[in-house]
Amino acid sequence: MDMIAIIDKYRASFNQHYGARATQQINKAIGAVVDCHTERYGKMLLHCSPCNNQQSYFYACGHRSCHRCQHHDTVKWLERQKQKRLPVDYFMVTFSATAPAWLYHLHPCSRHYHINFDRWFGITKSHSIRYCLTVRYPR
Repeated sequence: MDMIAIIDKYRASFNQHYGARATQQINKAIGAVVDCHTERYGKMLLHCSPCNNQQSYFYACGHRSCHRCQHHDTVKWLERQKQKRLPVDYFMVTFSATAPAWLYHLHPCSRHYHINFDRWFGITKSHSIRYCLTVRYPR
């Protein structure tokens, strides 16, 4: 589904629920995305003299939240990030904790944060190494 179709489908519901709380930046971003490549931003007329062909193209909005305007930059950024990767397998580890445990142990402002983070990171690291040596890449 196209982004414009999603915005068109849910914009009224969004405005009903979040309209009063939506910032001016959010509304500008939505407006830019919806109006990108439309007459709002003007158009360019191209004319080919040899074949007498004429075409017009609407200008882009250039907004940083616009998926059409920023697609090329995003692709270039992703390619640069891929070149930085090491030639190894990557894994993502996610920790889940109840709210009281998070507030007490994992919140960055907690006095226990650094102690517990170092402890849990060490456990995760040792388990990851053991997994890689025994399951993923057995000798």
